[in-house]
Amino acid sequence: RIQHLLNSDVGDARLMGADAGLLIAAALDDAELGDFAALASEIGLDALVEVHDEAELERALLVGAALVGVNQRNLSTFEVDTDRATRVAAAIPSTVCSVAESGISGPGEAAALAAAGYDAVLVGESVVTSVDRRAAVSALRRAPLGPPDGGGGESRRPVFVTICGGTNQEDALLATALGADAVGFIFAPSNRQVATPIVRDIVRQLPPEVMTVGVFRDQSRERVVEVVNTIGLRAAQLHGNESPETCRWIADRVPITIRALPAGSPDLRRIDDFGADLLLLDSPVPGSGTVFDWSLAEGAPSNRPMLLAGGLDPENVAQAIAKVRPFGVDVASGVEAESGRKDPRLLRAFLKAARSVEFEGYDGGERRPFDWEEHQ
Repeated sequence: RIQHLLNSDVGDARLMGADAGLLIAAALDDAELGDFAALASEIGLDALVEVHDEAELERALLVGAALVGVNQRNLSTFEVDTDRATRVAAAIPSTVCSVAESGISGPGEAAALAAAGYDAVLVGESVVTSVDRRAAVSALRRAPLGPPDGGGGESRRPVFVTICGGTNQEDALLATALGADAVGFIFAPSNRQVATPIVRDIVRQLPPEVMTVGVFRDQSRERVVEVVNTIGLRAAQLHGNESPETCRWIADRVPITIRALPAGSPDLRRIDDFGADLLLLDSPVPGSGTVFDWSLAEGAPSNRPMLLAGGLDPENVAQAIAKVRPFGVDVASGVEAESGRKDPRLLRAFLKAARSVEFEGYDGGERRPFDWEEHQ
């Protein structure tokens, strides 16, 4: 919910549940822009400061804007200059979250803007006027990072990212909006445990291409299958002492199975016996949020995609990916403001850091474990 901020409406917007406000630099003088930005920050309202050129960008940065949108539409003539965002991008500091607005008709433009350095795009008309809005949004979300086809570069798929331990709809929607590939919900006893009806309601609001994961620990195999299939989850993650027989039984009855094992576990040598689609490698104390010696990952089997977990956060995830070269990463406590509540800034920083890693020969992102179009 984005509320255009005008005078006392700032406070009203926050009271009514707005998460962010739009500050249009062209409509405000320097004093007004500074006052509105300061007030929004004081009451916990993120401010998207919209600019149209380098001069307005400089004004936005002077008031401490951390979220800047570059609108390619001229507000006087309503004409769109599709090169505007690319021109202004070079002047936006890397510490600022940048959003390209207007003139984005599909994934090709989104990919080009990502290549120019933008963190996000704001799309309206092309989706609203689309015959199939859901498909249009999904196509935008799947736009590859890097130059589009024929743009002189080779597009790449980023590392797979799971945001786990979600307890509410707001965090799940934010994670997917920021680009997470999967979200996980914990059904095992934990301070992040969430009730089945709540997860069912959350899952119904998520884009279909997002892999939804239920995390279980030593629960009956019948209960695992019931929860996954009743809610419509895409995967079951087994995080306890489940036997190979139990894991295979579950794998035959749910779309995707993830077997979580601690680094150094003797079960790693017989991972094939579990029949799981993916391996999640965690610290020796699973779920503790502590980092383990990543050299232990060298003993993990290479015949199936591996998710790396255990104490990851925005500060260490890039290093972990570069050293271990996993298919993907899984994070819970490393992006939390408090147990069970995600921090938007940490979420964004984590995803940005995870997607920043490039190394020769990486193909993990091409081997996606879940094709949503096959599970409609």
